Amino acid sequence: MVVFLRPLGLRLPLAGRITDRRGAHAVIAGSLAAGTLLLAAQAAAPNPIVLCLLRLAQGVALAGLTPAVAAAIRQRTPSDRVGRVLGLNVSAAYVGQIVGPVLGAQVGGSWGVRSVFVATAVVMAVALAATVTSGLRNRARSHSAASAGAAVSPRCSAAGPDRGRSSYRTRQ
Repeated sequence: MVVFLRPLGLRLPLAGRITDRRGAHAVIAGSLAAGTLLLAAQAAAPNPIVLCLLRLAQGVALAGLTPAVAAAIRQRTPSDRVGRVLGLNVSAAYVGQIVGPVLGAQVGGSWGVRSVFVATAVVMAVALAATVTSGLRNRARSHSAASAGAAVSPRCSAAGPDRGRSSYRTRQ
């Protein structure tokens, strides 16, 4: 676990900067894709050293999720509900930290430790598919609105209250 958390914690500031440059959706999708592949590779790790190196790489890959999800929430949530939605997000993360190991122990005890990595990779692949699908729908929706001459929401407009900010961090 420590092998995973160390790069995760150290990479969060860099991941925040990448989110500001590339956009929350791209960072979420990239982190989930890399995490899925790395989890699948962990299921096939031939020895503990390779497993530790893969866990290290997974920590780096998944560091992008925290700032990107926070930025996506900030971008897509009405300003009077941002705190509530961020609170729900953090609560869900804590529930996952409690329930995940319990379920992982059950799966590992029943089908072996490698099955835990496979099951987690499947869950992450489903999250990736949902992320990609939602991005395609949002692009299609914004494209059809732009071609129909629809007005841009003040929340997304450079003239609106957020002045075009793409994340939770104020740009100077």
